Amino acid sequence: MPAVYRLLKQITYGTLYLVLAALLISGMVTLIRRALVVPPPPPAIALPSPLRIEQVAAVRHGKTVDLVARLRNPNSTLGIRSVTGTFRMLADNGTELATHNETTYLLPGMIQYLIALDIPNTGAFTKVELTLNEPTTAAVPATLTLPSFATFLRERKQFKSGDRSIEEQTGILRNTSSLDWERIEISGVALDERDTIIGVSKTFLGALKGGSQLEFTLQWPAPNRPTSRVIIWPTTNI
Repeated sequence: MPAVYRLLKQITYGTLYLVLAALLISGMVTLIRRALVVPPPPPAIALPSPLRIEQVAAVRHGKTVDLVARLRNPNSTLGIRSVTGTFRMLADNGTELATHNETTYLLPGMIQYLIALDIPNTGAFTKVELTLNEPTTAAVPATLTLPSFATFLRERKQFKSGDRSIEEQTGILRNTSSLDWERIEISGVALDERDTIIGVSKTFLGALKGGSQLEFTLQWPAPNRPTSRVIIWPTTNI
């Protein structure tokens, strides 16, 4: 009889061990499955006011053309995570000769320049239009501190690079907020005395700590008429 009791005891302990092991494995599998599930992105919020296309221009440089559009997000509490603009190069009769897509972002209430550089020049186009796809939006708390910058233009000069004439604008960018930003994008447009865009450029800077400053340089093919002023527009995607 003692042997029978020992056997029953062993069977009972063995069964409990298997049950506990099964529960442990089941719990681990559940945790792993939960960890592997990627949460869906937050739903996009419809824009109360649509994005505004304030200006579209093309600057020809022989075999290439630079395209630029000035966009504005009039919504003060909604940011644009991503929006794709399609530049359409058209003939006189409206025939579409070529297209080019560029993607950008816009902070609440902010302006952004959508720029495409060195696009093949079809030669026959006489105007450029821009269409925007449905943007991906994100709600931004009213208490969030948005980026703020100050720019100071320095020397503007022209020089030869091989057989090309280049115009160069240097300057200083200061982060006027107390926050650090990881990556800064700077857009620049050169205007003549009639405020026609005659040069376009963009560059990227590294991290910029709150209250600090960095030097920047923008270049574009030298225009065939004098540059009256240059607009600099720094942004960062938060």
